[in-house]
Amino acid sequence: MRVKVEAPAFTFMHGRMPYWDRAYLDPGGTIWGPGPYLKLPYGDGAPKWEAVTRVFAPARLRRCKTWGLVREGNDWYWLTGRDIQSEAVGVGERESDGT
Repeated sequence: MRVKVEAPAFTFMHGRMPYWDRAYLDPGGTIWGPGPYLKLPYGDGAPKWEAVTRVFAPARLRRCKTWGLVREGNDWYWLTGRDIQSEAVGVGERESDGT
């Protein structure tokens, strides 16, 4: 399954825009939880102000055993299934629930 990564709505508020050309993979494993996830810079075009948000896999993909991310030009896609083996640049695994 391939699902295009979408920017959170707040990245477009007040004239802001996401900078997909500078998005990058974060493998996770910090206080933000297991990865991978995408770090997406956004701003209003002014050189003084820019922020970075984390874009996490949708819940339906996090329920899969594994998921991954791949970049195609300035677009990013979440992957599951066989696509992960051949294309993913970052792969995450669902945490065990102890069962």
